[in-house]
Amino acid sequence: MIKYNFRSEINKEINNNNDTNEIIAEFLTNILEKNNSPYHSEFIDYIDWIDAPEFMLNQIEGINHFVNKVDKFKRFIFIGMGASSIIPQFMSNKSNFSDNRDFIFIDGSNKSLMNSIIENPSDCLIFFISKNGKTIETQSIMNQYISSIIENDPNFNFNEHLIAITDFGSDLYNYAIKNNFSEIFSNPPNISGRFSPISYTGLIPAALSGINIKKLLEGIIDFKERLIIKNDSKVKIIKLINTIYNLLNLKIDIFRLSTDDSNNSKLLWVQQMISESLAKNNHHIIPILKEHTIDINRKDIIDLEFNEISSDININKNTNKIIFETNSGDDSSYGVFIYTTMVVIAALSYIESNKDKQFNPYTQPNVEIAKSEFHRHNMSDQINNILTEDKTLSSAKYISFLFYCEDKKEMHVEIRKIIKHMNIKNIPFFIDIAPSYLHTTGELHKKHIENVRHFIVYDNYEIENKVNLNEILNRQLQSEISIFKKNYSNFNVIHLNEIIKHLKLL
Repeated sequence: MIKYNFRSEINKEINNNNDTNEIIAEFLTNILEKNNSPYHSEFIDYIDWIDAPEFMLNQIEGINHFVNKVDKFKRFIFIGMGASSIIPQFMSNKSNFSDNRDFIFIDGSNKSLMNSIIENPSDCLIFFISKNGKTIETQSIMNQYISSIIENDPNFNFNEHLIAITDFGSDLYNYAIKNNFSEIFSNPPNISGRFSPISYTGLIPAALSGINIKKLLEGIIDFKERLIIKNDSKVKIIKLINTIYNLLNLKIDIFRLSTDDSNNSKLLWVQQMISESLAKNNHHIIPILKEHTIDINRKDIIDLEFNEISSDININKNTNKIIFETNSGDDSSYGVFIYTTMVVIAALSYIESNKDKQFNPYTQPNVEIAKSEFHRHNMSDQINNILTEDKTLSSAKYISFLFYCEDKKEMHVEIRKIIKHMNIKNIPFFIDIAPSYLHTTGELHKKHIENVRHFIVYDNYEIENKVNLNEILNRQLQSEISIFKKNYSNFNVIHLNEIIKHLKLL
């Protein structure tokens, strides 16, 4: 169920645009009906997500066999960057985890978690997840793991504890074949990473955690059938997409995401879907997290709340809200939420493509440029504070804090100070942590948006003469500075110890 509540002045300006309704209806027909539509031919390399529920339903027997085979393991560790880390988290039902089993998710941002993959290795099943198998952070963690295991116990047969989830023929796929991984799951090839919850990337951790993936998939398939015919489900999703588009036309593009469970990682997936898929659009959306900005109250913010139905929700008439409700514990309902999100994201790009120029919601070209820039820098490059011309915070649409820090403990201390300071200023803000940042919301931050200030924050870390996460972090930081300069972005590069002092001067 979806509920709306907008201030009276916004309600008056939101019109149910029939032209846009027709475009949305056309989009739903094009993607859901197998009629060789122009949409299918134009985005053929990216849209296997549309029919992934039907494809994966045929893989249920194999997935269940795998789940039974690995029941002896105590710890399931999922390693990947961006969607390859986020999707296993939000597709796992943590309420189903038994006391004697542990699920750990590593994305390279927290170096201390590396210890988790070398402690008691016989109890661990480790999943390396990467679509193209080239993700440098995932490769680095994998190499460090194998080196550490061989060094500590040369006789340990670590291959039996390794699983790969990737595309057929990728670098990771070939590496896993060569090194005799216990299992290799090949996803449908034409799915971009963040659109892959309904693939092995999402369904393996879901099944391991106790989710009924058959019910989840059948719920999505039933939902798709209801969207093809003009019934209540189709009317509601058209209204939702049109409402969001109208809000963007009113220059209301800051969407604050929250859920009744602050630890629910589905918010990170929604944030990534919006940031990476829609940042290229003329009408981009800035998705911030409410856990950081809870005290900020501005009329140009829309709250997107994702809640499980447990009690009646009291909606404050003085706030702007769109509320998504799912049935608590209903795997079918959760599948519908996932599929709805993907349809809405793709549709918003489709509308603008019909009204202006073509947008591809499945790619992130500016992130790819940043990744290319990465190889232009050396591990020995040094960072100095770069203080650009100051602008008052009152003129900022939002503030972006991008952290490239090794000392995560000290970093989180400073983040708490930032949250307190920024809430007093009543300015929306992002907080992102490298190296995962480049894979999650990097596309949005590389779009030149007026009245946006970026703070790139670093600390002093030691650089060793080998490829590791510190060296990757340093080169990514150098790359980020280069890209921001090329984009003429408003940014400062500041040491972690200087950030609060600098904020107080603005």
